[in-house]
Amino acid sequence: VYIGPDRHLHTWTESAGPLHVMEYGDISEARVSSDGEMIAIIREDPSISSSLWVTGFDGSNPRRVMSWDDLKSLKSSSESFGTSPSNLLWIPGTHRFTFTTHDLFEGPGLMLNDDLIEVDADSGAWRIQLERGKGGIARYSPDGKWMAITTASQINIRDINGNPTSTAPLSFSPVMTYSEYQYYPEPVWAADGSRLAVAIPPV
Repeated sequence: VYIGPDRHLHTWTESAGPLHVMEYGDISEARVSSDGEMIAIIREDPSISSSLWVTGFDGSNPRRVMSWDDLKSLKSSSESFGTSPSNLLWIPGTHRFTFTTHDLFEGPGLMLNDDLIEVDADSGAWRIQLERGKGGIARYSPDGKWMAITTASQINIRDINGNPTSTAPLSFSPVMTYSEYQYYPEPVWAADGSRLAVAIPPV
């Protein structure tokens, strides 16, 4: 899946080649489910108001699963004018995907709310899986049983439902980025989901 310069959505397969599937002109991000059947899409208009949509890989049955008002309800600061989804990721072997949010302010800056929102693409239902400050960026094991939840200072292992495990958190000193965003490490799971590795640079 790729987004053209016109911000329309395109797909490509070896057998069929490129296919123009959505002509909304405001698509900012797209992710394909692990079975290749569905696409999760973030749309963002010129006022930076976002909404979340899903569609079949061929562009069939496009539908909105979260509106701008839904996303605004997740903001953490009364001074922000809403939130935007970040780190869109499908849970392997399912038609569910998750994301974190960040509040939107006038001017530069990117501060994640360290939450975790889950959307069921089949039913259109969404829920807050992990409340603000208890989540982070999720990285799922290939078997879809575990997730590593990363923040700017810690990595926690949870089961796929968000429940804590007996594995102790990996804590580290926040990495100075000399910019308006925080550094979040990117753990990589082994193919069987039994372990993971992560590289964290010096402070």
